[in-house]
Amino acid sequence: MVTSRTSSTRCRAASCRSSDVADSDTETILVSRSAAKLLWGDDSPIGRRVTLPLMSRTLHREVIGIAGDVKQGEIADGMAPTIYQYSRNRPWSELVLVMRTSVTPESLVSAATGMIHTKDPQQPVQQVRTMEAVLDEMLTAERFSALLFGLFAVVALLLASVGIYSVLSHLVRGRRREIGIRTALGASTGAVLRLVVAEGMVPALVGIALGVAFSVVAARWLEQLVFGVSASDPLTLTAVAGTLALVALVASLAPAYRASKLDPLHVLRAG
Repeated sequence: MVTSRTSSTRCRAASCRSSDVADSDTETILVSRSAAKLLWGDDSPIGRRVTLPLMSRTLHREVIGIAGDVKQGEIADGMAPTIYQYSRNRPWSELVLVMRTSVTPESLVSAATGMIHTKDPQQPVQQVRTMEAVLDEMLTAERFSALLFGLFAVVALLLASVGIYSVLSHLVRGRRREIGIRTALGASTGAVLRLVVAEGMVPALVGIALGVAFSVVAARWLEQLVFGVSASDPLTLTAVAGTLALVALVASLAPAYRASKLDPLHVLRAG
């Protein structure tokens, strides 16, 4: 659905393609890129005349420019198709002035305030902040949630690693007698290690694959909690799967190597 916005500024941004809005342009509108794509596809909207049903079904307004898509609400929200209508008579309770600069923003505060006061000496100028400060304030809750999820993820990874290592090392230690018999019959250390590691890694890799598959399925739900990155981030999935696989490898390799170095006769007598 196309939303309607009112603007009293001129379209001077690099993302806008048209001549400036004049005071007489009360029946003209600007459309965002997504609105132009939604209403006219790949055709140019410049010069087209449309009606805004929520305001008037008979008054036609001419499209004179295309503005870039911007976020109108929360930072996690998408960029909704938007229509900008010019008005010079609407009373303003407040007006936000945004400036882009190649120098330190704080160095322009006095100059910008002075320019505003040349137009209206009584105009108060408040809440002068950099965009970084605005974003920091908006992202406070999201960063706290991300910190909690990150801590839970680390704890879950540690628990999974400890569980995999404990189970596999216990299974390998339980095969010490088998390893001793194989060694006594002439099996080399490398052959014993390959056999034990292969049998221990198969169930671990199957479990890791199932976990990755379930995480991809759950990505649709997780995408409601994050923005700016994909919930099924390949780098994260690869790092977690690689960590668990490494733990499984060490859990199989270390006990098997120690058992293969024991005296076969001692192992058989102890078993």
